[in-house]
Amino acid sequence: MARRFDEEWQEVRSRRSRRHERRFNYPDIATQKDRGWDRSAPQTTYYFSEFPDHFGAWEMLKVFQHYGDIQEVVIPAKRNKLGRRFGFARFCYVHDEERFGVELDNIIIGRDKIFVNTPRFQRERRGHITSEEDRRRDHVEEKGKQANTNNI
Repeated sequence: MARRFDEEWQEVRSRRSRRHERRFNYPDIATQKDRGWDRSAPQTTYYFSEFPDHFGAWEMLKVFQHYGDIQEVVIPAKRNKLGRRFGFARFCYVHDEERFGVELDNIIIGRDKIFVNTPRFQRERRGHITSEEDRRRDHVEEKGKQANTNNI
């Protein structure tokens, strides 16, 4: 069998370059470290997108610090349906969630306005019921108490 010397060379990538690519598949997370994080405090999460591509979680944490008690910013490696980067910001002690969301939605970075909204799906905490289910249960309990007091 004779070797064919006129074949094209095949370029082979090293393992190191493949390992380097995997590093970018991790989420970017920034947390507030100067104060103790009170996990029992009421927390509100907001979805944000349409922020500059060169901004990471740490930069967005610094932007959100001017508006409230920010605890954490997470920017997943994925992109949304429109192909844009998105993230989640977790705030503590938010009194009026809708009004605060509108205030955050009016943030302008450079020439771009970011989009902020409450997330579509709330995460359930271990051993806790989501706030919407809590409100429904409390509402039903209050109606039951009122009915019991009226019967007495």
